[in-house]
Amino acid sequence: MGNKQILFTIVIVLSVTAGLLFYSGDNKTGDVSLTPATEYFIEQIQGRVVSEKGQPIEGFEPFMFVEVYPGLVESDFDGVETFGDTHGSKYATSADDSITPKGMGRLLENVAKRAGFALETKKDIDMVLRFMEGK
Repeated sequence: MGNKQILFTIVIVLSVTAGLLFYSGDNKTGDVSLTPATEYFIEQIQGRVVSEKGQPIEGFEPFMFVEVYPGLVESDFDGVETFGDTHGSKYATSADDSITPKGMGRLLENVAKRAGFALETKKDIDMVLRFMEGK
């Protein structure tokens, strides 16, 4: 692995970890937890978007995932929390459509439910990711 790849991996892991720590206490729906499987999913799905499309400035929006994962459908994003749902401000920001870490957990649950997959191990998540790839 080259230095750029190592640095890229470290940046992704730190970004995901920081996001998880910052937003771990804010869960409006109350039924999505950030399990190790969810954290792995976030790392994988966001890492692929970054490697194929580049690092988004304002966060990861649904259309970015649809461009990279052709197996996603509109209903997979039902109930997926975005930052526009959480800030409670009457002012819109350019990051409002970005998916929160909790929203990423909901996306994972929605896709896994549609595909009939469990969400217990990294192998389960890898199966969900392959399903999202249309394989």
